[in-house]
Amino acid sequence: MAEFYVAEAHWPDLYRALALSEGREPNLRVHLPREVWPFADEDNRGRVGVGDAVLAAGLLESAEPRAVAAGADRLGDLLARWHDRRARG
Repeated sequence: MAEFYVAEAHWPDLYRALALSEGREPNLRVHLPREVWPFADEDNRGRVGVGDAVLAAGLLESAEPRAVAAGADRLGDLLARWHDRRARG
């Protein structure tokens, strides 16, 4: 299934422009981050790629068990690195 991220403010116009409809057998998954736009750079211009943590967290929502396992593994690695850095001060 295709997946993409859209800023919440842009979703209504995009939904109408693409003439999308909801159905019993969806073929598209749209993520609408409401708190933090995961693609923003330091200036919040949104011109950089998404970080590993966001990609890994996205995999956790998959219906595919291998994708969920990969996401959990990557998040575990990132968390371990974070703990190591904190322990070193």
